[in-house]
Amino acid sequence: MAIQGQGFTWAEGATDDLGDLVEALAAWRDGVSVDDFAGMFTFMMPGRLARAHESGDPVLAQWNWLRTAEEFSEERPLVEAAYADGRFGYFFPVLSHGTLRLRSVHRQQGDEEVSITPLSGDSYRVENSRLLDPTVVGSLKKAFSVASEALASDE
Repeated sequence: MAIQGQGFTWAEGATDDLGDLVEALAAWRDGVSVDDFAGMFTFMMPGRLARAHESGDPVLAQWNWLRTAEEFSEERPLVEAAYADGRFGYFFPVLSHGTLRLRSVHRQQGDEEVSITPLSGDSYRVENSRLLDPTVVGSLKKAFSVASEALASDE
């Protein structure tokens, strides 16, 4: 079983006991805290961002994870630069296949996100779902400007 939030996993696990499964779903529906839920249903593991969502700060937790997780060492320069830029700290970052995606945490269905993909030769592709064609620029600084403008127009 997996309990999904908007873009993340609150908790997941498995059990052979249908009664435990139903109790876990009911407890979650009733708003049991992440820590209480994990204590009551040991077969369920809270997702990496569940506590951060519960405390109201998933964005900072996600940035910190992307900036420190070993699995993202190749993308770290892009992530560090975006974080240090100062314009993207309020947007939820996701890395996928070398592309940094940024979206609002208050994203509604159909809202847009912006992605920045490094290309060869110090160029970058910036994509926004409103635009038919991606924008290719010759510097990371310009990519951040294009991405920032697109995100500002989405709010």
